[in-house]
Amino acid sequence: MKDEHPQEEVVKEEDRSASCMAHVRRVFAISDLHTDDANNFQWLKDICYGGTLVEDMDLPGEEDALIVAGDISHDMTRLRETLQVLKEGLKCEVFFVSGNHEAWTVREPGLDGCSIAKLEAIDQLCHELGIVTNAKLLGSTHDFPVWVLPMNSWYDGSLGKCSYTTGLSRSQSRFFFIDECLLHFGICSSVTWLRKTLRRLSELALGRFCTM
Repeated sequence: MKDEHPQEEVVKEEDRSASCMAHVRRVFAISDLHTDDANNFQWLKDICYGGTLVEDMDLPGEEDALIVAGDISHDMTRLRETLQVLKEGLKCEVFFVSGNHEAWTVREPGLDGCSIAKLEAIDQLCHELGIVTNAKLLGSTHDFPVWVLPMNSWYDGSLGKCSYTTGLSRSQSRFFFIDECLLHFGICSSVTWLRKTLRRLSELALGRFCTM
């Protein structure tokens, strides 16, 4: 029987192709680079651009992926510079998901003091630099492929109420489904739009998942 929707099949195949990075053979991960500190930034540049520190290091390369799990910097300029160093120096696929420091809005002009606006600006910055922020299937031609799904999310403050996490997170019990450490009330957006923030995060996460 003749296919009545050949174009739909072509589109689906293109979508699958765009979601795959078949060439990736290894996945690395790092977080909390905090390159606001000049020493940290210099350390990273030394590693990425082949300084003396890398002699015995197994670093990601052109057939690898690096997941950077947040807390590079609250400053957009330093964030851009750091992502460029990672991408240009290591020449690997770089994934990024924001941490609590990226959500800080102090001294950030043009964002109206809104953490959600800043996270969206970071997403645009990543797109511009070739940094991956959406779901990808890595190593699809290898024996053990793996999905990477970057997602902005909030911690569940009820963790602080569990007996087995008391020592881990005492402060969380003061907040309803929010982590004081992630939101940083004084330097992120105000609590008055908390519901809007959480709703928008859910929409972003769902939209990103549904476009795989």
